[in-house]
Amino acid sequence: MIFSRLKSGVDVTDDDFDTIYSSQVKKISEFHFTPVEVAKTAAQFLVNRPSTKLLYELYNQHMKAQLSKMPIGTRLATYFSYAHEVPSHFKVQSTGFDGKLKLWEKIT
Repeated sequence: MIFSRLKSGVDVTDDDFDTIYSSQVKKISEFHFTPVEVAKTAAQFLVNRPSTKLLYELYNQHMKAQLSKMPIGTRLATYFSYAHEVPSHFKVQSTGFDGKLKLWEKIT
């Protein structure tokens, strides 16, 4: 429901958006997530023609391409990330904080 409201241009407050989260996450959302108004302002700036789309997948593709260019031995730390965001050239060397922190190294 929140996402359809955002797509249609209906005002959504941070509290409205936070309804998708558990009560634990709601308590910390103000410190860990971008406010809705900030995200909307940034998106309006970045979209310079009607057909432009801001896709998370495009960011991932760009990041993976840049990481793939790095030399063997390059280290990377990710927190709360998915493995598909990191090129297959990188292997997890260590994890911490209940698996949320992953320490990677490019091996090929």
